[in-house]
Amino acid sequence: MTASTSPREPKETGKAFTDSDLTGLWIDGDFSLEYHEETSPSDGLIASVEAELGGYRLPASYVELARLHNGGVLHRCVYPMDLPTNWADDHIVITGLYALGRTAQ
Repeated sequence: MTASTSPREPKETGKAFTDSDLTGLWIDGDFSLEYHEETSPSDGLIASVEAELGGYRLPASYVELARLHNGGVLHRCVYPMDLPTNWADDHIVITGLYALGRTAQ
């Protein structure tokens, strides 16, 4: 992937994440870049994905996050919960987010 097509080009935080500190959220390693990330999705790609979902609209905050960092492995991956799960009493683990696109594995 060349520098001009890097998914990691700096982007400004949108309104859904104005009060959020996303610093350190992602593991920006070569594995994540090669297998889990894509460039920022275009309006056309988002419309195509939503059409494939039967017209279901993706949440605006998910689209905004994809435009900031489209997919990847999470460094900050443990999130508190009020309800117990089948393996933890007080948290869940989310190891990554899928990219919006067609090429990430």
